[in-house]
Amino acid sequence: MKRILKIKCILPKRFNKIRILKYTMLYLSLLLSSSLFGQTYTDGQDSLFQHLDKNKISTGVLYERVYPWADLNEDKDSTFQISYSFIKQAWLELYLASYNNETFISIEEVKDKILSNTLNNKGITLGWHFHN
Repeated sequence: MKRILKIKCILPKRFNKIRILKYTMLYLSLLLSSSLFGQTYTDGQDSLFQHLDKNKISTGVLYERVYPWADLNEDKDSTFQISYSFIKQAWLELYLASYNNETFISIEEVKDKILSNTLNNKGITLGWHFHN
């Protein structure tokens, strides 16, 4: 005897179809626009900042070049806890925002240093932040 498993949807069928269609159209439009223009978010931001004198950026990092997923410009409240994924995201954003990647190590190099220091029973220095 065959048993058929039926899953009952909590939301109306029409709502699910509209929502799926809406997200599909949004995804396709984002995919199409990025492939048509061939620009990443950083490329778009760089075109906005093309007349900016990069020599006056003392750190070599313009955080506005990347989308701020980690929200490094925002003050965190006292309950905020730094996680490994937050550090990786923050490091990646700073690396991508840097105009001189030769002096800024990549996220892969950071992972290698963490692994090496962990195996050698050493501490891990994440970096320094000087705030004026």
